[in-house]
Amino acid sequence: MHKIENILIGIALILFGIASMLIFNYTEWGVFEVFGVISPIVGLIVVIVGAIYEGKTNDPKN
Repeated sequence: MHKIENILIGIALILFGIASMLIFNYTEWGVFEVFGVISPIVGLIVVIVGAIYEGKTNDPKN
């Protein structure tokens, strides 16, 4: 279940970065430019980690 949550959080960060760049173009506030550059990069990292990471299992055989 954590795998899906991580992927969805990563997608949300990517969309937040796109929205931040649109807000920056409208308001010219520098903080939105920083969020617009950092958020998609962090989002991609979270999506990749969420897709690869298996997590801990409660199965005693593993």
